[in-house]
Amino acid sequence: MRRLFLCLIVLALLLAGPLAASAQLPDQTPPPGTPKAATAPRPDQQPPLTTGQPRPEPAPTPAPRPRPAGQPLNVKLELTITDQLGSAAPVQKTVSLLMADSEGGMIRSEGVLPGYGAVQLHVDGEVMMISETKIRVRIGLNYDLIDPKAESAARQSQRTQIRESLNAVLENGKATVISQSADPVTDRKVTVEAKAIIVR
Repeated sequence: MRRLFLCLIVLALLLAGPLAASAQLPDQTPPPGTPKAATAPRPDQQPPLTTGQPRPEPAPTPAPRPRPAGQPLNVKLELTITDQLGSAAPVQKTVSLLMADSEGGMIRSEGVLPGYGAVQLHVDGEVMMISETKIRVRIGLNYDLIDPKAESAARQSQRTQIRESLNAVLENGKATVISQSADPVTDRKVTVEAKAIIVR
């Protein structure tokens, strides 16, 4: 009898340990009706826009910087085109443009020669003073080369065109050779000389 009583006491102690431990742990289950805590979205998962919600405005584009105004002065740009064919006397053509500082201008000269067609001399220029004696120029030139003395049938085969576009810094009043072109077919040479003069 005593042995049975001791066994019952040991069994009761073994069962009472887990029950006491479980009684000490707080209940983690939220009561009914408690709202769930909101979880923050990850940076790579933005919440979708709901209907009627305005989309975020894009960052404004910076306005372009205004072009700096030039000085209240004019600059006269002179181009001298020297056209020489072989040992013949060179032929010169002079074109001039008067432009305000930091502005541009153009000349369009066109004609028609029988047996050749349209002949053009186009000049585009832009000037900008960078000091009291230095002028930055931008020049574009379209020039048709012909030999007026050639027979009409031979003019088409001798047709040559020069297309130039360049930037240079010129000294006030000083002529500078800015280009020298050669005819790829004949021994014709074309030299372009530029001069910029500040008109006060």
